[in-house]
Amino acid sequence: MATDATGTPTPLGIPTYNVNVDAPSGNGFNAAMAVIDTLIQARAALVSPTFTGTPAAPTPATADNSTKIATTAFVKAQGYVTSQPVTQVFGRTGAVVANTGDYTAAQVTNAADKNSASVQAFNATVLAPAYYSDAGSVSASFGGTMNPDFHQGQWWTVVNTGNGTVTISSPANPPNTSQTGQIFIKIRSAVGTTTTVSWGAAFSFTAIAAPTSVGSGGSVKVMFEWDPDASVWTAVAFA
Repeated sequence: MATDATGTPTPLGIPTYNVNVDAPSGNGFNAAMAVIDTLIQARAALVSPTFTGTPAAPTPATADNSTKIATTAFVKAQGYVTSQPVTQVFGRTGAVVANTGDYTAAQVTNAADKNSASVQAFNATVLAPAYYSDAGSVSASFGGTMNPDFHQGQWWTVVNTGNGTVTISSPANPPNTSQTGQIFIKIRSAVGTTTTVSWGAAFSFTAIAAPTSVGSGGSVKVMFEWDPDASVWTAVAFA
């Protein structure tokens, strides 16, 4: 250690020797300085050192939040879940397919659904919604009767080609008391024909007046909605 002009100590640092120039003569001394020189050259740099082998460091406390080196022991102490393969589902191994009973009703129903999936029941055949164009068309030269069936379709058309009365009977197979549905009735008169319309007892006209006649070349379309409380088809639109 040396001092400067003010008397403040200054480090001497690590000297660098050229063993061929700076070292005193003598084979023993030269060999010792060569070892020292090798050690100096192999020292780790203070900035961005690269270690080899298996370097170790002190393990910080588990709750440590500093710039200390995090060892593998410190990382594992954090309690992170390591990736593990799924070995069994529902108590079964292999290619597991969900079976009846794997899920409870509470797991498969919406919270807003007031009926539990475990008590859902259907009677007879469940029919998908269907729209048929003129599914039950009938044609008459002097009038006739149309017998719509809700389970066969929702669109029903009668074409009258001669003066007379068309009777629309009450639709067969309506929805049950807990279901809803719509049915559309179209009545068309040929040119030069006037049609008188008679409606079955299951049709209810409360919001709109029942169309009772269709003039030459004209048509009427009425939309009915099933009212499960009154068990009638209520007219809701007219064109």
